[in-house]
Amino acid sequence: MKNKRRPKKVEKSSGSSLKIIAVAAVAVLIFIFWERKPEGLAVKVQAPSAAPKTVAAKVAPLAPRAIEAIPIDTTSSLVVMQKEVDDLRAKESSDMKLGIKKFPLKEVNGRFDVPFQFTPRKIWCQGGDLDTIKHAVTNASDLSVLIALEPQDAGKGAVLRTSVLQLFAGLTHTFSIPVASGLSYALSICSDLKKEGTCRGKTVKTHSQINSELADEKVDRKTPVDYLFYFQHLVLDKSFFYSYRSDNASDGYLNLITEYFQGHTAVGPLDMKKAYKNSKIIRSAPADISGSRILLELPVNDPRCGAGDKKP
Repeated sequence: MKNKRRPKKVEKSSGSSLKIIAVAAVAVLIFIFWERKPEGLAVKVQAPSAAPKTVAAKVAPLAPRAIEAIPIDTTSSLVVMQKEVDDLRAKESSDMKLGIKKFPLKEVNGRFDVPFQFTPRKIWCQGGDLDTIKHAVTNASDLSVLIALEPQDAGKGAVLRTSVLQLFAGLTHTFSIPVASGLSYALSICSDLKKEGTCRGKTVKTHSQINSELADEKVDRKTPVDYLFYFQHLVLDKSFFYSYRSDNASDGYLNLITEYFQGHTAVGPLDMKKAYKNSKIIRSAPADISGSRILLELPVNDPRCGAGDKKP
């Protein structure tokens, strides 16, 4: 009888057996977990009870960026400003020393309106400018006296025809002249017995000489003589009238005033010399410029002096 060999048993390693057992245990645990679903691990879904509130997001304000300072050279600017101030002060000081006054002009329809006021100024027991005019124009009510504001050489200005009586009472008037610049003007008072309508070309003499001629019986009265009684040189430049002292006839003053107007206006030395010639002879009281008008006062003997009254 043949001996049958038994098959050899295949021995599994203990490590493989342990792995199989572990996998089986894990599977059992997973099955138990899903079957029981522990309450503590259940996922609860809660329905929203109310609409969500809108919460405004707080945004922090942006901090301003620092502006970098740009360095400026103020030295030159301050020097320029100081020079302008110094020049203005020097000009004002020069104006005061020279007796220069400025009168602003307003343009109306291509013309300048120049308000003017004349007032007699009484003096005690002395003959004044108005007394000379009264002797030269025998008819006190006749409109034979002119107050003229006109260019010194040529051109049309403005003329007011008046009388001795009106001068003694005082008057106001507004002259209207064409708009121009760089012109030499004259404010004049003259007699106009010949009805020429201008103060240009009148006889220029001192008041003392005029009175002497009027008192001389040998002088022929048949031919009337027109005299220039008052003369104030005015410079029209841009929108200003300039006046200065008409009672200073020195050569030094003429040089200073000529230099001034050459530097500030378009009026030249020839105009100044011509005006100076009249001013030196007549020596009129300077016209004043105050506020919005030209003011002129001329002296006249106080009538109480001739009546024997005492000086007030």
